[in-house]
Amino acid sequence: MGDKLARTLMDKLMTHQSIQSASAKDLTRIPGLGMDLAEAIKRRIG
Repeated sequence: MGDKLARTLMDKLMTHQSIQSASAKDLTRIPGLGMDLAEAIKRRIG
C-alpha cells in the first residue's frame, strides 16, 4: 500500500479500531482500494 492510499484510508476511517470493525467490502469503498488489498488489510490487522 502506498503512502497516499494509506492516508486516504486513515482519513476515511480515522482509527485502527474503525478499520478493524470495517468489512473488506466496506474498505473497497475507498478509492483505489480493491478487494485483494482490502482482504490483505483485514488479514493483517483484523
